[in-house]
Amino acid sequence: MRGWVWGMVLMGGCGLTLDLEPPDQRPDAAAREDGGRVEVDSGTRDAGETDALVTRDAARPRDGFVPPDDAEVCVALAESCNALDDDCDGAADEDYDFDTDIRHCGACDQVCEGRGGIPRCEAGACRIQCDPGRADCDDSLDNGCEADLTSATSCGACGSVCAASAPRCVRNGAGAFSCVSMCDADLATCDGACVDTETNASHCGGCGNACFLDPHGMLACRAGVCEVEDCGDWHDDCNDDPSDGCEASLQTNTNCGSCGATCGSGQMCLGGLCVAMMAD
Repeated sequence: MRGWVWGMVLMGGCGLTLDLEPPDQRPDAAAREDGGRVEVDSGTRDAGETDALVTRDAARPRDGFVPPDDAEVCVALAESCNALDDDCDGAADEDYDFDTDIRHCGACDQVCEGRGGIPRCEAGACRIQCDPGRADCDDSLDNGCEADLTSATSCGACGSVCAASAPRCVRNGAGAFSCVSMCDADLATCDGACVDTETNASHCGGCGNACFLDPHGMLACRAGVCEVEDCGDWHDDCNDDPSDGCEASLQTNTNCGSCGATCGSGQMCLGGLCVAMMAD
């Protein structure tokens, strides 16, 4: 029975008074320990306050509850990639796929980048899919697809060097590369390559005018002008400026899932969706 209980027992002419505090006022009444787990019901709630499961992962007590010195409590929050059980379900980072997530490839915050290509995460390891006309000839993800396959030192493939008798590399209309002695009249000679400056992303509009090598997408040269062709990795071109490519992350509260999609008060962006933050 809850409430105040006052009792008077008289035995052999002696009086014994029992003073029992109500359970909701005893310091330990709001907590029940079960094998090291602590669940909390703090009694009276503040206006608008909701219940939250409290376990022992993070010392963040509710209003009115003071945990024992040797107890730890956990307030359920949205799960983040941090090796902690943020949502108090007994598992850490369960919402993240370390085998395929390019933002957390193999582990939290291991980001795959792809300059000159599209990044991939395969079996927990970063890979890169190079844009047409580019290749990763040094097998280093740090500089992405660094090789221009229209250059005389990697004409059509890594290590394919044009000879002195045909020192220029040209790509024909079918996409094949070959070494030639002279460039056709309608092509420009740029860094030993015969290129169409109307379509070549390394020499767009003129020799040396390279389009941005975007780690999150792909740019193309059309009519001598660089344009963003595709974005990946939860990024997009929200400012319509090809000089910085797919600059915007779609995992923020101001661009959640798409450009300009803003999460409201009490929400956070998770997986490209605005979700309500769980109450303390």
